[in-house]
Amino acid sequence: MNFSVDKIVDGVVVLENINTLEKVEVLITDLPDGIVEGNILTLFDGKYIFNTSVEEERRIRIKNKLDRLKRLKHKDD
Repeated sequence: MNFSVDKIVDGVVVLENINTLEKVEVLITDLPDGIVEGNILTLFDGKYIFNTSVEEERRIRIKNKLDRLKRLKHKDD
């Protein structure tokens, strides 16, 4: 299962399942050091680990969507 780091508040991290959009709260001490909002974590054998390949794919997909929206906006101008 893959989760996106939605927000970090007072030592609690809200993770969003990227498939079901279900949110769970996890103590920051139970997660890898250095996490930031937007990271993708995979739950594997009861532990969360960074998943940089899925994170990069999502960043590229989001950037491409934003670029398409910008092009559409400029067509309307």
